[in-house]
Amino acid sequence: MAYESAFSRYRRTADDKVIPWREANDTAARIGGWRAYARDAQQPDPAASAPAATPAQPATKAMPMPQGHGGHKMP
Repeated sequence: MAYESAFSRYRRTADDKVIPWREANDTAARIGGWRAYARDAQQPDPAASAPAATPAQPATKAMPMPQGHGGHKMP
Protein backbone atom coordinates (compact mmCIF):
# COMPACT_ATOMS: atom_id res chain seq x y z
CA MET A 1 0.00 0.00 0.00
CA ALA A 2 1.13 3.50 -0.76
CA TYR A 3 -0.05 6.63 1.00
CA GLU A 4 -0.85 9.74 -1.00
CA SER A 5 -1.97 12.87 0.77
CA ALA A 6 -5.19 14.49 -0.42
CA PHE A 7 -3.20 17.70 -0.77
CA SER A 8 -0.40 16.25 -2.93
CA ARG A 9 -1.86 17.69 -6.15
CA TYR A 10 -3.23 20.88 -4.60
CA ARG A 11 -2.55 24.04 -6.60
CA ARG A 12 -2.72 27.37 -4.87
CA THR A 13 -4.51 30.20 -6.65
CA ALA A 14 -1.31 32.21 -6.45
CA ASP A 15 0.34 29.58 -8.68
CA ASP A 16 -1.83 30.60 -11.66
CA LYS A 17 -0.51 33.16 -14.08
CA VAL A 18 -2.52 36.38 -13.78
CA ILE A 19 -3.22 38.13 -17.07
CA PRO A 20 -4.73 41.58 -17.62
CA TRP A 21 -8.51 41.61 -18.04
CA ARG A 22 -8.29 43.10 -21.54
CA GLU A 23 -6.08 40.23 -22.70
CA ALA A 24 -8.52 37.71 -21.16
CA ASN A 25 -11.43 39.40 -22.95
CA ASP A 26 -9.54 39.42 -26.27
CA THR A 27 -8.77 35.71 -25.89
CA ALA A 28 -12.41 34.92 -25.16
CA ALA A 29 -13.51 36.94 -28.21
CA ARG A 30 -10.92 35.20 -30.41
CA ILE A 31 -12.23 31.72 -29.54
CA GLY A 32 -15.85 32.73 -30.09
CA GLY A 33 -16.93 34.34 -26.84
CA TRP A 34 -19.80 32.95 -24.84
CA ARG A 35 -21.12 31.12 -27.90
CA ALA A 36 -18.09 28.81 -27.86
CA TYR A 37 -18.82 27.89 -24.25
CA ALA A 38 -22.51 27.38 -25.06
CA ARG A 39 -21.58 25.10 -27.97
CA ASP A 40 -19.31 23.06 -25.70
CA ALA A 41 -22.12 22.73 -23.15
CA GLN A 42 -24.45 21.33 -25.83
CA GLN A 43 -22.05 18.52 -26.77
CA PRO A 44 -22.95 15.16 -25.24
CA ASP A 45 -20.61 13.70 -22.68
CA PRO A 46 -18.63 10.70 -23.98
CA ALA A 47 -20.18 8.55 -21.24
CA ALA A 48 -23.67 9.70 -22.27
CA SER A 49 -23.21 8.31 -25.78
CA ALA A 50 -23.01 4.76 -24.42
CA PRO A 51 -26.30 2.87 -24.61
CA ALA A 52 -28.30 3.33 -21.45
CA ALA A 53 -29.53 0.37 -19.48
CA THR A 54 -33.23 -0.25 -19.84
CA PRO A 55 -35.18 0.45 -16.66
CA ALA A 56 -36.71 -2.48 -14.86
CA GLN A 57 -40.42 -2.92 -15.37
CA PRO A 58 -42.58 -2.62 -12.24
CA ALA A 59 -43.86 -5.93 -10.90
CA THR A 60 -47.42 -4.65 -10.54
CA LYS A 61 -49.47 -2.01 -12.27
CA ALA A 62 -50.04 1.24 -10.46
CA MET A 63 -53.51 1.81 -9.07
CA PRO A 64 -55.54 4.31 -11.11
CA MET A 65 -56.17 7.65 -9.44
CA PRO A 66 -59.77 8.24 -8.35
CA GLN A 67 -61.77 10.73 -10.37
CA GLY A 68 -62.69 14.16 -9.02
CA HIS A 69 -59.54 14.83 -7.00
CA GLY A 70 -59.81 11.69 -4.93
CA GLY A 71 -63.19 12.38 -3.43
CA HIS A 72 -62.58 15.96 -2.32
CA LYS A 73 -65.71 18.04 -2.52
CA MET A 74 -65.81 21.59 -3.70
CA PRO A 75 -67.54 24.04 -1.31
